[in-house]
Amino acid sequence: MKRINIPFISHPGTWYFVAGAKENGETYLQNAHREILEETGLENNSLKLLLKNKNVYFLESKKGIRWVNKFFIFRSKTKSIKLNIEHTQYKWITLKELDNYGTLNELYDKESFIEMLKTYISK
Repeated sequence: MKRINIPFISHPGTWYFVAGAKENGETYLQNAHREILEETGLENNSLKLLLKNKNVYFLESKKGIRWVNKFFIFRSKTKSIKLNIEHTQYKWITLKELDNYGTLNELYDKESFIEMLKTYISK
């Protein structure tokens, strides 16, 4: 999904995965489901969990900051998305197309991440 290009939004104007902060009392899985619903309109019953709670490391080169995100992979039963106000557009893309959108620019170990995606997406 392409983030809206306004200063107070994280990763403004870039293509990015569904993401968001965990709220108090939420599990990481509950957080993933809530963010997916908020950002895409996809309900839990239209998703199949393929990978749960994998640590993925990012490095923000401009600031030299490294951080970890909890990553989930879901398969959707539908391709119909309802974007929220944080995004301007979306595309369903292949793994080969992923690099064209800059989504992986901040990944710490891009090759391992792509191998992980290949493993779960082919299921």
